[in-house]
Amino acid sequence: MPPSKSTKKTRSSLTKIQCKEICVYASKHPGKSQTEIASFFNIQWAKNMDRSTISKILKKKEEFLAIEDNSVYALSKRSRQVKVLQLNEALRIWVGQALSSRMFISDAILKEKAMFFAHGLGLSENTLTFSNGWLMRFKKKNGLRRRKLHGESASAPLETLSQERERLRRILRRYNPNDIYNADETGLFFRMSPNETLAQGPVSRTKKVY
Repeated sequence: MPPSKSTKKTRSSLTKIQCKEICVYASKHPGKSQTEIASFFNIQWAKNMDRSTISKILKKKEEFLAIEDNSVYALSKRSRQVKVLQLNEALRIWVGQALSSRMFISDAILKEKAMFFAHGLGLSENTLTFSNGWLMRFKKKNGLRRRKLHGESASAPLETLSQERERLRRILRRYNPNDIYNADETGLFFRMSPNETLAQGPVSRTKKVY
């Protein structure tokens, strides 16, 4: 019976080094069934392999066991892992700087910035996918949550507030109440900030720009 479509997809997603690890594990645990081996590595690597996948790999056991740990396959795999760690660290630092600068961050901005760092590290789109699952794990690890923006942050010096109120009353006594008006500022809609952002804690709006 030809292998199913899902089996082909699973096998193609395994590296030669991973196939070697499966062969080494099978040699060290001769009492394990192929189904048990598949289950073990499915948990380790978040795969969906079945018994037939393990069977096909073990048929080429000698070939996979002959791969040296310092071969091009091993080096490329390790290099990619290091670059992924560097990418996550670069993105974490950028997020910290963005939050300190009171920048607004969205899921789309995070993914775009991740792709920017990936390109700089030489990681191609074919080897790395910034899925919603990746995004969720990154936000959870860095304490990022979607938060509503509240009123503008306080800018008035509270220590002199009572004095300024009294000074304002003295000024207003000079005028008839009918001649006193209150004016407020209105921001232009094309520069209006979003209503929510990703942050590690409560966030207030920045002062509108006119």
